[in-house]
Amino acid sequence: MAALQAMLDHVELYAVETTTTDSGVSVMLEHDNVRCVLVVSSQVPRHTLSPRELQIARLVADGSTNRAIASSLEISPWTVSTHMRRIFAKLDVTSRAEMVAQFFGA
Repeated sequence: MAALQAMLDHVELYAVETTTTDSGVSVMLEHDNVRCVLVVSSQVPRHTLSPRELQIARLVADGSTNRAIASSLEISPWTVSTHMRRIFAKLDVTSRAEMVAQFFGA
């Protein structure tokens, strides 16, 4: 919270609403009639997926098969399988359902 406040002190923003929970802080900010919400999580992510891995994980969460993912991304099914193995390893999961539940909180 102190780091967030220090950053906010350096810019001309107006905090409209601040919410603090066990998992982090969210602040609604306004500057020149533009509002945005800044969310700062106190939880450090245990994994970092590459942009392509994240794209594939989202397609899996939507129910796409490896073959459908390969077709839509114009890559080979083998490449999709390779990405899936890497995602599973990073998330320490053994199934698609477990991956979606852990990564997307489903």
